[in-house]
Amino acid sequence: MLEQIQGTTLCKEGCFFEYSKHLKEQEIIISNYKDSLSIYESKINILDNENALFKKNINILQDSTKKMLLSIEIDKSKQNNAMRNFQISHDLLVEEKYDDALEVINRVIELQPNLAIAYARRGTVYYYLNDLKAASINWNIALKIDPEYDQVRNILQSLKEGNLEPLYKNNKEEE
Repeated sequence: MLEQIQGTTLCKEGCFFEYSKHLKEQEIIISNYKDSLSIYESKINILDNENALFKKNINILQDSTKKMLLSIEIDKSKQNNAMRNFQISHDLLVEEKYDDALEVINRVIELQPNLAIAYARRGTVYYYLNDLKAASINWNIALKIDPEYDQVRNILQSLKEGNLEPLYKNNKEEE
């Protein structure tokens, strides 16, 4: 039934058909494996793209974090500078150098524009300069920034009631 031809076994009755059928089945299986490999390669490409996107987002977040940290450091530096100038403005007030104190407190406000106490100090400087309107404006700004600033509220109430007198009167009025 079987013959040996050059190292291959052939079947006389229908074996070639079986072999051909088996070969087709193997080709289908191989084709399925190729399709599966193609699908997996596509999935790998998708995952690679997602990974690249994640890496890009991580870089963006790292840059944002660095920018925020730098901004915080700059703010700390500005705050420290503002506080040093705030102290200088106090010293100048004590020395009755009001124009210099005003110049310094203006620098504080440039550095920290939302610092209620700086506006309160500028109001006080204007008060000592006998400019009640400018003093009142600055005290109101301080109160707007910090509505719980009772000391400033009390000063404004005294000003409104007429109990707050300017420290210096015009020399002609005194004579």
